[in-house]
Amino acid sequence: MRSLEAGLLRSVAGKAFQAWKACLSYLAIKSQDLFQIEGVKFCALRKEWVLAVAPTTALTQIAERLM
Repeated sequence: MRSLEAGLLRSVAGKAFQAWKACLSYLAIKSQDLFQIEGVKFCALRKEWVLAVAPTTALTQIAERLM
């Protein structure tokens, strides 16, 4: 709250976004079975990396799978 009062909105927004990415990543890792795609072999390490890192470009796809 001190950051908001000091007018550091951009800093607070960035931290909130990083917290959202971390939360989404945690949920994705806990639900890895939802990320099995029939007919397509994913490299296990790549799948785990994408779920753990949750790149910004993949956030929408990860969130859709979790719904």
